Amino acid sequence: MLGRKDEALKIYLRVQNLNPSDKSVIAVVANNIPSCRAEQNLLEARKKLKTALQVESSKLTARQRRVLLLNQALMHLFSNQREPCRRTLEEFVKKYGSSTEVTLIEAALYVRSKELQKALAILKDDPSKEAKLTAVQVLL
Repeated sequence: MLGRKDEALKIYLRVQNLNPSDKSVIAVVANNIPSCRAEQNLLEARKKLKTALQVESSKLTARQRRVLLLNQALMHLFSNQREPCRRTLEEFVKKYGSSTEVTLIEAALYVRSKELQKALAILKDDPSKEAKLTAVQVLL
């Protein structure tokens, strides 16, 4: 958020090299390292996310579990795995309720499959500014 990705990456790598015993720290590090690396390839990011998802959920806060589930949906989206992405979004909605993030990811799924009207319909139902601006982008 502050734009200091290099500094954050160095800290995360140092923590990772310390092999912490706290599973929640391992999950946070595994989840955040890929977002710090601009040149990160998708395969390595998937491995890190898989590691983070294997941490026992009782060791993570509700917010951390929520973010991991959203990241899993995004990973499926970027990997062109539409059905796993939809299932992950359904799981997210069951656990945490609907959110703007879910709406945006679902709209992206429809845009990728060239179903622009469905994407616009989903975005129309969300009152957030992000959804409205995304709808404008889809219309362009």
